[in-house]
Amino acid sequence: MATDTHLTVIRDSERGTWSVRLKYPDPLTGRRREKKKRGFKTRSAAEAGGHELIADLVGGHAPTIGAATMTAGFARFKLYCDDRVEVGTLKQTTVDLYDNAWRLYIAPYWAERPMAGIGGDDVRALFRMLRNKKGLQRGSLMPTWHVARAIFHHAILAGDVRFCPFVRAGNRADVIGRESNTVKADQYWAPEDIAAFGAALDDDEDQFANVWRLMLATGMRRGEALAVSDDRIDLDDRTLVIDRQWTHNQRGEAFFSTPKTKAGERVIALNNLAITALGDARKVRNAARMAHRDVWVDDQGCVFARGLRTCTQSGGSEGSQVPGALPHPNLVSAAFRRYVERHDLKPIRMHGLRHTFATSSLAAGVPLEVISKMLGHAGIEITANTYAHATPELFTDAVDRLDAYYRLA
Repeated sequence: MATDTHLTVIRDSERGTWSVRLKYPDPLTGRRREKKKRGFKTRSAAEAGGHELIADLVGGHAPTIGAATMTAGFARFKLYCDDRVEVGTLKQTTVDLYDNAWRLYIAPYWAERPMAGIGGDDVRALFRMLRNKKGLQRGSLMPTWHVARAIFHHAILAGDVRFCPFVRAGNRADVIGRESNTVKADQYWAPEDIAAFGAALDDDEDQFANVWRLMLATGMRRGEALAVSDDRIDLDDRTLVIDRQWTHNQRGEAFFSTPKTKAGERVIALNNLAITALGDARKVRNAARMAHRDVWVDDQGCVFARGLRTCTQSGGSEGSQVPGALPHPNLVSAAFRRYVERHDLKPIRMHGLRHTFATSSLAAGVPLEVISKMLGHAGIEITANTYAHATPELFTDAVDRLDAYYRLA
């Protein structure tokens, strides 16, 4: 198949089915042509149907085994990813994650294997080994599944193989485990835990305390909070623009990037706790900037820029002191973990502050769609699936209110 062949899987939300569309150049005229198949019950079934369309175009025969190895397939997929990074439709940090999945979990076992010789049984065997011998959980297996499957998808479009063994391996959940994003009670703070945290900060103010307060007050992600700058704050309207994050790559190098998802670009309202945290952070920043104005490196008005030690390694080791530098994200998380242990607070990750904001907002009666927008979720169903089971008392309260309504009716 030509490299400009494109296979698209489409969800028909009205019918609850999937369809597949194949666009390809006519081998005789070179003109673009299109084939479609509709009515598939699942995405995997639609992809399998698309692969059959491609197989028909190459005469219904699988290429000779040995014609292309997994290494060659990954090289093609990597080139595709690099092109997307160049035009801005894929993040380099995502490509780094793909590279790690290939290097650690695919290449050691499949690097020189012919793609046409890998079947569904081989896929199940690989992930069984990664689960049992490597002890990998679903979160680590997911990038590996995605990369290996994408290698075959591009190989099919190029005509190197006829079928994707991942389609024949069965349901993904049965191979790597079922997805569960529901937040559990040990991942966020209850009201008494929040009060204990506030009391601890009153007695022992940490250098990163205002980062934590801002996350707790707004539900911002760690990188979003660290990236806040003066020009993104409007105290008159009590709003904050979130359009970037302070993150790091696999080598531990920190840099500014766009938010995690497109929905992460948003404008949020600021409550009193958030305004206080931002105001205090600005005062600390301004004092440090005046003390080091000749060597101050920040020129963007970053609220949390200070003369702090910057973390240069992903493990959290500290580097040299740079006036005006933003702290490495891992350094802030490590400080939070130590602070929680030192003050005997309920142990949660720093990301648990975001979960605490969401569950507290639900308990306070904030509409789910508002919480979803504040968190930067792509849809309200993500928020509902993540937090609905985290506060079961809300359902009891809803039933009580319904009973009261019926009594009045």
